[in-house]
Amino acid sequence: MVNLMQAEGDRPDGGGANWRHRNLRSAKVLKPQFKDLAILQWIQENLPCETITGIHCVSIEPGGFAAIHRDGGWKLDEPNPARANGFYRQGFVVVTLNISNGGVPLLWALDHETRSPRSADTDCYMISDYFMHAVPLTQSRRRQIRVSMVPNAALSAMMLTDQAVILPDDYEFTW
Repeated sequence: MVNLMQAEGDRPDGGGANWRHRNLRSAKVLKPQFKDLAILQWIQENLPCETITGIHCVSIEPGGFAAIHRDGGWKLDEPNPARANGFYRQGFVVVTLNISNGGVPLLWALDHETRSPRSADTDCYMISDYFMHAVPLTQSRRRQIRVSMVPNAALSAMMLTDQAVILPDDYEFTW
């Protein structure tokens, strides 16, 4: 995983959910070595958002995989609002741009489900990384760009709601 942004005044390393939560409301800047990438300009000009709070790239080489896991880290000195879907309840979303899928989908499941895992494998999708998720053995390189953001009203108009899984307001993840 490579984080393309950093919080102003933060060290330029780190990434993923723990970094995102630690710097949730901090002003963000693109790291200098990535500022001229065309995909970042496209993201800034085309994703319907008020604020981008993080951009990171995830890559899995052919024959690699991501074990079943949940990205729910939070600030260590505070109660974990991730447990009650806090990131999303505070108005943030993660949009995944699926550059290449590696020949396999992302598999995910809600807590306590007994059905087979669901999959996400379109060019662009939103999914809570608090759900248990994994990537099976890849056949080719898998590359994604994940954009954490506060969306604007235009995002709702872009979503295919017939494919949405809506969680009840009182849904809590088990840890």
